[in-house]
Amino acid sequence: MRLLIAALADYANIATGDKLNLSGVFDIIWVRQFPSVHPLMVLALRMQFEWEDGGKSHTLQVIVQDQDGKQYANAAANIGLGPIEPGKRIVANQILTFQNIQLVRPNQIAFRILWDGEEQQRVLLTIEPIPPQPPQPTPPHA
Repeated sequence: MRLLIAALADYANIATGDKLNLSGVFDIIWVRQFPSVHPLMVLALRMQFEWEDGGKSHTLQVIVQDQDGKQYANAAANIGLGPIEPGKRIVANQILTFQNIQLVRPNQIAFRILWDGEEQQRVLLTIEPIPPQPPQPTPPHA
């Protein structure tokens, strides 16, 4: 398995022709105050399978954890692939939705993508406070 795309976004869908559409791809969230809640985000994956992946059952797992190792979510799916002819490939899309994610402090969250127990990629999300705005000068009076 090869990951062609792994991205966090505001929205994703799969259109006719197996087209993966992404809208609002991001890797940082600016927060006014802590704690806060991020209402919705998706992790969009586009995976490519080749001959050696075919005819077997595989496990796709996504573990969401912060920089201290605290786990927020864990999703796993068993994927059975039929035979794939040598020289051919199969492409598949997967969209995982995360709702009401609690943001309690500045942090970095990793979306760890594992295939058959081996980490293939990490998609990192940084959580930062919005920097304070400097005071605006008062215009002179006429």
